[in-house]
Amino acid sequence: MEGKGGSRIVVVVGATNRLDLLDPAILRAGRFGFQIFVPLPNEEDRKDILGYYLKGVPFSSETNLNEVVAMVARESEGFFGADLKSLCQDAKICALCSSNFKASVPLKMDYFVEAITKVASPHLIIRLIVDHIRYSAQPILGCSPWGQSTRILLTGLIGCPLDTKRVK
Repeated sequence: MEGKGGSRIVVVVGATNRLDLLDPAILRAGRFGFQIFVPLPNEEDRKDILGYYLKGVPFSSETNLNEVVAMVARESEGFFGADLKSLCQDAKICALCSSNFKASVPLKMDYFVEAITKVASPHLIIRLIVDHIRYSAQPILGCSPWGQSTRILLTGLIGCPLDTKRVK
């Protein structure tokens, strides 16, 4: 960005949900000089987002759209808009799987319960790890039962054993 001659004005806009992972050099004056914090959507915001993604989607006669939206919004704390979109798509895929991909199936609450379990897993794991680090004096992968279960869970997720000597 520096050292380029000419009188052209160039505006660069970046977005991230992990500001903590950016190199501080990027945030120096003259580069990305402004930071606008957009918080995670609250429950009402999540209802609006879900309403947008579920607009015009067929539901079964025993399933109420408002009940689905209320349940998903309540159970999806910590989700971004993209996570909610993914959850809605997963519910639609669950419906298709239930018909062996032969017909369009109206959505039911069960499909959303299954989808929220899939989408929520990484969020819950990250939240558990961060909370444990924040509120516990024990090493996260130490000898505590919680640490042992976390080691097993993370090993399963990443597909290889964890080197606990590096974790402080």
